Amino acid sequence: MELTEYTEADVALHNQPSDCWVIVNGLVLDVSAYMEKHPGGKQLIFRSAGLDVSRDFAAMFHSTRAKAKLEELCVGISFAGGF
Repeated sequence: MELTEYTEADVALHNQPSDCWVIVNGLVLDVSAYMEKHPGGKQLIFRSAGLDVSRDFAAMFHSTRAKAKLEELCVGISFAGGF
């Protein structure tokens, strides 16, 4: 499966509760529907809407199951730069 490439600027546009994307380790994730289910609370995710949260994700303990969830939420990949 080929993934769509997004710039950080593209991801930054998705910064609303109903349209919330983040970047984790180069993966662009649509976490809109997942926010309500996040064990750390939806505010924790929403504060990072539209941002690269790779450092935060790495700094917090995440189970193997949580890491596998990234694939389910993935809508593309991120690259630095723009068009």
